Amino acid sequence: MKEIIHPGEQLIVKPEKIYAFLACSPSCLLALVVCFLAIALPFDMLISRSMALFDVFLLLYAIYRYLSIRNRLFLITDEQIKIQTGIFSIHTDYLELYRVKDYIVDEPFSLRVLGLMTFTIISVDKNRNNQFVVMRGIKKTNIPDLIRNQVQIARQNNRVYEVDNGSL
Repeated sequence: MKEIIHPGEQLIVKPEKIYAFLACSPSCLLALVVCFLAIALPFDMLISRSMALFDVFLLLYAIYRYLSIRNRLFLITDEQIKIQTGIFSIHTDYLELYRVKDYIVDEPFSLRVLGLMTFTIISVDKNRNNQFVVMRGIKKTNIPDLIRNQVQIARQNNRVYEVDNGSL
């Protein structure tokens, strides 16, 4: 992967398919259990139909969750991060790189065995939705180093300097 992003270039980061599948699998498993119970146990017709309807809602929720995770895009340019979310309607949020304050890489065991990580960006933007930008289930790469390099370049280009308030 690159060390820096040049003007006009962008890097597309999105959650991996396996992460999206694992995130919606509890709903699918619950739907299977309810389906098994509806078939195996002697219930009257009303309860069986209610269980079937519940199964349909669980499966629709699982599909929605899968699609919402897979349709989350992070477009990293030389000056900003664009966060696109949504299935039918797309919402795009922008975070200027010079506003990035800190980063956190989280690798729980369940993601580490799959070669994935969660990367959190903390910005100084207190009044907006993107104070915390969380990239869950992304492939383990050098994105933290890339973001760090781009933040330093963006701060130099915009003449932004970090001021510490001196508190411990």
